[in-house]
Amino acid sequence: MDFLNLHASPSSQLWMEVMYLFRASVFTFSKYLSTSAKFSLLFSLMISPPSPRS
Repeated sequence: MDFLNLHASPSSQLWMEVMYLFRASVFTFSKYLSTSAKFSLLFSLMISPPSPRS
């Protein structure tokens, strides 16, 4: 694929839509990952405290 002729090709609009969808899905996935990481961290803290009393 010639990236220099991308703007002259008729598929440039499709390429922009694909890139937009890709960025949106990556953003949503990273947000979901951070949320699940927070919940798993909270869950592990509830299960086993970091500083158990001896």
